[in-house]
Amino acid sequence: MKNRELKYIWVAVGCALILVISHLLLYKQLIEQEWVEYTLAIIPFALAAIGYWSVKNAIRAEVEGSKNNVK
Repeated sequence: MKNRELKYIWVAVGCALILVISHLLLYKQLIEQEWVEYTLAIIPFALAAIGYWSVKNAIRAEVEGSKNNVK
């Protein structure tokens, strides 16, 4: 398995953990705390940034792969 593929697997696992933790933060007793509200508000933006980064790197890998196959 390539190093890049392994990195994407860890990114996917990290995103899944972020989603699980965000659901745990929605627990009734925690939702009343101020820091939880800000943390939950940031999570969609963080996931969108991770998705953007992943797509950008996948496109770059595809371009590099097509250049290597032409030679």
